[in-house]
Amino acid sequence: MIKTRGITTRKKALVLAIGCESTTVVDSIVAEDIGKLPDTTITDSLQRVTGVQINREAGEGTTLNVRGMQQVLTTLNGEQFLSPWSITGVQANYSDVPAGMISGVDVYKSQSAKTLAGGISGVVDLKTLDPSTLDEGFTTRARVEGGWGSRSKEEYTKSGKTEDRDPDYSLGFVFGFNDGDKFSALANLYTANSYAANYSMYEDRHLAFLDSEGGKPIGDLSNPHPAASENYEVTDWYLVPGEYAASSSFVERDRNGGSLTAKYQFNDNWTVRGDVFYTEMDKYNRGVRAGFNGQHTPESLQVNGAAAKYREKIFDVLQPGTVVGEGHPFTYTDDSGASKTVNIHSLQVAEIWAADFQTTSSSEIEKTAALNTNLQVNYTNNENLEASARIIHAEAEKQYRKATFQQGTPAWLWVDEDGVSGKDPVDGYRVKVDYTGEYPTFSYADDLSSAELLKQYQGFAEGINTEAELNVVRGDVKFSFDGEYIQSVEAGLRYGLREADNNKFFYVTPTGRYTDWEDTRVPVDKRYKLLPGNLIWQKYPNWLKFNYAETNTSLIDIGGLQDNGFSAADTMAFTDFGPIGGFEKGVASLNPAAWDNPYEFMNRLYPGTRTVNDPGYTYGVEEASTNAYVQLNFGNENEGLFGVPFRGNFGLQAVRTERSVDKSVVPSVLDSFNSIGYDDWQKIAYVYETATIEDSSTEVLPSLNLNFFPSDDVVARFGVSKTMTRNDLEQVGSSINLWYGQCNKTDEFGNPVMVIDPSNGQARQDTVGCVGGGEDKGKPDIKPWMATVYNASTEWYFDENAIVGLGAFLIQVDTAVEQFQEARSFLDMDGIDRGRKANIYTTRNVGASDLYGLEFGYKQPFTFLPGEYLSATGIEFNYTYSHSETGEVDIMGNKLPLPSNSEHQSNLILWYDKAGLNVRLAYNYRSEEFSGRGGVVTNVAVMQMANWVEPVGYLDLSVSYWLNDNWSFFMNANNLTEESRKTYAQFEDQFQSLWVQETRYSAGVNLSF
Repeated sequence: MIKTRGITTRKKALVLAIGCESTTVVDSIVAEDIGKLPDTTITDSLQRVTGVQINREAGEGTTLNVRGMQQVLTTLNGEQFLSPWSITGVQANYSDVPAGMISGVDVYKSQSAKTLAGGISGVVDLKTLDPSTLDEGFTTRARVEGGWGSRSKEEYTKSGKTEDRDPDYSLGFVFGFNDGDKFSALANLYTANSYAANYSMYEDRHLAFLDSEGGKPIGDLSNPHPAASENYEVTDWYLVPGEYAASSSFVERDRNGGSLTAKYQFNDNWTVRGDVFYTEMDKYNRGVRAGFNGQHTPESLQVNGAAAKYREKIFDVLQPGTVVGEGHPFTYTDDSGASKTVNIHSLQVAEIWAADFQTTSSSEIEKTAALNTNLQVNYTNNENLEASARIIHAEAEKQYRKATFQQGTPAWLWVDEDGVSGKDPVDGYRVKVDYTGEYPTFSYADDLSSAELLKQYQGFAEGINTEAELNVVRGDVKFSFDGEYIQSVEAGLRYGLREADNNKFFYVTPTGRYTDWEDTRVPVDKRYKLLPGNLIWQKYPNWLKFNYAETNTSLIDIGGLQDNGFSAADTMAFTDFGPIGGFEKGVASLNPAAWDNPYEFMNRLYPGTRTVNDPGYTYGVEEASTNAYVQLNFGNENEGLFGVPFRGNFGLQAVRTERSVDKSVVPSVLDSFNSIGYDDWQKIAYVYETATIEDSSTEVLPSLNLNFFPSDDVVARFGVSKTMTRNDLEQVGSSINLWYGQCNKTDEFGNPVMVIDPSNGQARQDTVGCVGGGEDKGKPDIKPWMATVYNASTEWYFDENAIVGLGAFLIQVDTAVEQFQEARSFLDMDGIDRGRKANIYTTRNVGASDLYGLEFGYKQPFTFLPGEYLSATGIEFNYTYSHSETGEVDIMGNKLPLPSNSEHQSNLILWYDKAGLNVRLAYNYRSEEFSGRGGVVTNVAVMQMANWVEPVGYLDLSVSYWLNDNWSFFMNANNLTEESRKTYAQFEDQFQSLWVQETRYSAGVNLSF
């Protein structure tokens, strides 16, 4: 079935012809003219294609899947396309590819042997213009566009004030030449800037009313802290966030791109073509997060020397008035092997008593660039032989930085101003969070906008550098025959070498001290002094005072702490949280634009900051692949089969992959000899080994496509093919990476080890660093995704530029890759095995799972309607049903579909096209989407909850008008109803996340001469 997007009647016939002539199931979009594909990114255009489901971020399409699967290969003019987003990943993402640089896109849903292997559910082929198709002489096009968002008309300046923002813009220029004989060339240049609101809420999941940090629930809403003597049996568990918070961010994107294509025809036999395709993007996601502590109340802190009533980090902030959902039974096996059943409750309205409030300024920076080049020589004898040779060279890189600045008055901060010896009491914050409306709301009585709230701050940052290089050489040949049934034979050989490196690092500061207070456990002559050697480095620096004058004088006189000049005067009152209610008066926060250069800013706060690699996510992968195929093309359009003309192909592709992985072997216990940092949560492995692991595999991929033509306007298609997709390199090269907490310390007999609490002189149980969780996803020998894809469809071209089609598909996934949690045993940080376990995210190959569905498409201009205006209207409609079940189950035992799949998806487009005026109103709908499983942060039981995106529909409008052959004007409005992306965790009333999306407007002009 062929569906089009953003094309006028002039191009509809071309698109229909692409589908009618193809022997595979292919959908196409074609630009109205050079440089005029009418969307910001390729993804925005592709969302109209039947079976293509997209995700949006800050108003723009980013990633997509085809027929409910993410395993999609992207090619450029039929060969592998190296993108900054696919260096280590698999999923297609076209954020940095301007639509104006692409002349069209083909989406192949069934594959032939000559199709480059790499996509399970489909192959997306981006096409650039062939300059030899230009009119003779010079061709010049210019496109100027301005835009704005409904919620992002203002921006915060570096001074902290808001002011109107200049409109977004994009500029595109195309220069072409065709001498009409041998030589033609085309250059395409593009630059753009956009700014979009991105308000959000996201909550992790914990269990409430624990017996200790990282422990198990012992209380409930009616009895949150039962006495040990009560022997209280807990039957109700509550899902709660670690922080009750809302975020506001604004995404700025600067895109630049250019392409150059030249073609020279030496004679009737030989042609050479060269292509250079370059894209780059700088993306800044600057945000402020306002959050109330969800881990403990003020009662978990001592008051004037009296011991705290309860322990910290036991998630006991819920108060009377809290509204929870009905309980859902959950059965698990406890440490003693007994089966237990509890009721899990969702949280709908939270009345909380938080110990403290803080704001977080953050900046996520992504800088990407990619260069793809192609040199191709074609030969034909103009009779029965065609041959081509191609050399591909591509490079891509992505730099990611994430900087975080926390500011506030932590509840643990030692303040003694009431005249009574010991830490003063903390009032905390009484807050109501209501999740039941369209947008969550916060209610409280405090003024959070004053900088007086800001007593301390902490900054930290991390980064990832990825880069890749691709080199390909291939040759293809085609022999044609005059046989009655055998039309031609095609064969090809391809060798590709892809090298990718991933390096994650932390910004570490030389700020580690023996102690920064009068800790009696530390010798007097070491207090306040910096730690020696590698122990000095911290990835999470100690908190500093906004008012340097309030700093402990011993830190200054003995520890040598210098004034960095930073103060609360550097902050502002941030008020813009969009439709998320409760923060209209503002919160005191640092302007996130201060983080645009994380290294510079970290050194301002902590002079001497450097970067240190995290070996768990530092790896290199080299993959050499050899592809060989042979394909027989057959058909008979005279006698046919039983009188029905037919055409098809049968072929075989063999793929040999040889992989070499350089990955880190991280020590299981980090100490002062193999790591930097003193505290458990500061440690980074510094001394480790690097192992080189080699693996190889050979896959044979047969395919068969058969098309029947029972009449001139009907096509029936059948196809079956074996397909594969390479693995995400994180699932190949990464190593174990653990995070740590504090657990109760016992001796070799299991007896508590007691110490004197220096703050009150009372005995308490000592703690020891222990593993709280982690990741171990890298499996160098993991197998690729493998599937068998079946297609059947019928298309009826019942009128000029009109089509109706119905198709069915089945994707049998033979081998997949699954991420899951498993409980593993770990030594404590003192090297002693106390039998503790932690849940670790890891990966494995799993067995078959099927995805099947139906596709329906209908397109028709209403030329039969009366009157010159009604007859210029038309409709396009498509619907896709895709159902899948995997081996994964949620905590209730329900089978789960493939991630990213929506079972129902449809598009409805109404258009008007007459006298140069084209109007298009388009609605895109997808039902709830399974976004993946997420674990509850607990070691009581493995709790893998299913996360779901609520159903969503987007309404878009576009209008264009051709004044004459040289001038045209256009206007677009995307997401007119301001639909947001909202998710829930397992239960429909358990809020998980919200991403508010604005309406985006744009207008511009095309000039041709």
